[in-house]
Amino acid sequence: MALPCKLDIIEELFGSREIEYFSCWDMIYEHLSQSLPQPTKMSLPYTAAGSFDPPLPTAEDVARGQNIRDHMRGPHWLYRVFDKYVVKFSTSQTILQEAENLLYLEKNSKVRTPKVFAVYAHDGEDPFGWYPGTQTRFYYLVMEYITGTTLSSETWSTFDPGVQKIIGSKIAEQLKKLREVRLESDPYYGRIYKQGWDPGFNMLTLPGNKICGPYKSYEDFVDAMYETAKFRAASGIGLFSTPFSDRTLFTMINFKYSLNAVTAEDKLPTLTHLDLKLDNIMLQQDGDEYRVTIIDWECLGWMPAWVDAIRIGDRGRKA
Repeated sequence: MALPCKLDIIEELFGSREIEYFSCWDMIYEHLSQSLPQPTKMSLPYTAAGSFDPPLPTAEDVARGQNIRDHMRGPHWLYRVFDKYVVKFSTSQTILQEAENLLYLEKNSKVRTPKVFAVYAHDGEDPFGWYPGTQTRFYYLVMEYITGTTLSSETWSTFDPGVQKIIGSKIAEQLKKLREVRLESDPYYGRIYKQGWDPGFNMLTLPGNKICGPYKSYEDFVDAMYETAKFRAASGIGLFSTPFSDRTLFTMINFKYSLNAVTAEDKLPTLTHLDLKLDNIMLQQDGDEYRVTIIDWECLGWMPAWVDAIRIGDRGRKA
């Protein structure tokens, strides 16, 4: 299989060979300022059953809360409010996808996740003053605040091998519970409730404000991954006019063959986190006892089990 040159791929995707590197990525991420076509099936506002003490935070309460991230992570902010709550919020509708995913896990699994108390949107004047004079819609996901430490490569390196093994086994227990959730429909590859991912989902990023998936067959899913890989290979740092490296050519030529050569069992859709890394694991310690909670469930979906392994391995090579 021959791979087109970079400019051929860029022209196929953008309709022009006269486009600069940064311009093409600006077009890719233009979706962040647009409404997504049917981002979820959940209705707003959502409030969990029961009473709340302290009361659930309003948008104004959140604006007075404590920013617990040193920087904006993706399109989201994270504030602690009234000590009891942590609120993830954004102008991006991807907040709703994570909310829907967490509620699905709460109902259908035994995986330990943050409790969702409320999900709502706020229209009108920006309560933070970040967009003065504009009417802005923010989406809010109100969850329980989990005490503990966010794992990182630095934190992980402070534990001796015995403790690392214990923590690793706790993470494995949670992943096993995730994999025990069964798909109650015909097989497909996509988000829960037969939905697709937002256009910024990096495994399936292509130009246009289009939901990625769902895919009816494994072959359709691999085709979509290949198209994304082809675009990323063409739009990597460097001139579009430069040829592909030998390594890239080898990888792309063998891309579909390698993924289609796996066993039938390895092709089956499995409920998968899709953003598993140390930063997305909260660790709580009580003496010699350890407890882990996996967080950041925005990407959850039905994928072949090997996808998470590849993404974790890729992060390991970059570390």
